[in-house]
Amino acid sequence: MRTLARGFWNTLTRRERAKVIVLAIAVVVMALLEVVNVSAIMPFLTVVGNPETIHERSMLAWLYDQLGVESENRFLVLFGVAVFCLMVLSNGWMALTSWMEARFVWSWNHTLSVRLLRKYLYQPYTFFLSRNTADLSKNILSEVQQITSQLMVQAIQGIGRAFVAASLIMAMFLVAPTMALMITVLVGGMYGTVYQLTRRSLSRIGAERTAANQERFTIVSEALGGIKDVKLLGQEQAFMNRFERASRLFSVHQAKSQVVSQVPKYAVEPIAFGSVVLIVVYMILTQGDIANVVPMLGFYAFAGYRLMPAAQQAFRAITQIRFYGPALEMLLREMTENVEVETISDSQR
Repeated sequence: MRTLARGFWNTLTRRERAKVIVLAIAVVVMALLEVVNVSAIMPFLTVVGNPETIHERSMLAWLYDQLGVESENRFLVLFGVAVFCLMVLSNGWMALTSWMEARFVWSWNHTLSVRLLRKYLYQPYTFFLSRNTADLSKNILSEVQQITSQLMVQAIQGIGRAFVAASLIMAMFLVAPTMALMITVLVGGMYGTVYQLTRRSLSRIGAERTAANQERFTIVSEALGGIKDVKLLGQEQAFMNRFERASRLFSVHQAKSQVVSQVPKYAVEPIAFGSVVLIVVYMILTQGDIANVVPMLGFYAFAGYRLMPAAQQAFRAITQIRFYGPALEMLLREMTENVEVETISDSQR
């Protein structure tokens, strides 16, 4: 994956690299807002369950004095409004970051398609004598879009959500290390196991998908480009049989990659949220007071609500990178071969 990341970085212009840095900063801010958002739930629920906590905790007492409110209920209302505004800010920033991610990725799709077409057009005529033009069209119109929509979108979003998940786990460790360790081992272990079992298969079927996609374009180009000969020789069914085999293989491998990226979600979610019941039982046994359980339960429920989609998105990104890795490697080779021609195209951009 390091090689692919380095190759991807090398395809970016200076302006695009600056956008990546800005996007990375936005992701860090998003993760910090998520941690603050989740961390604010527990003290708020604690105050709701026991207003006396306002005067027992130094930070809450300081806020109470600084705000100069007339009653504990008034302070609780302001606290609730602040938590709500923080949620709105966190979700709004997440939406803005998602928009920035989409803009960058599809801008890169445009740039890569244009550069690849320019690269082919400036090749000498002898280059086209040994290459099928349907294969070149496939690279520009199909593979670039597949890599953009299925690999780069997932990868960039996955990196951001992985950062969010790591930040949430750190916050959970600060509150209750034992329970956080159990959840981390459970969720991380299941995702890690699935990935280790499927990573080689994903690379293999990813390479086969790329080959099948190339064959699809070649067959269609040959059939429609030489339709007169096809009709004269009665070869319609022969082309249909070849296309059906390639199309079926392409579709099957696409489906396999989707299944692998989604299956852990349905196994992890019931276990993760079912563990909330175990958390309640554990805390009742250790603390003996249900009033003390509610704030912690609310914290874990809200953290889990944010953590599970982030973990799933990060896992999906890893599987898509593994599956579409062969296609990306192929495009990077296409972009980097014939440095002399590449230099001409770069000077014209």
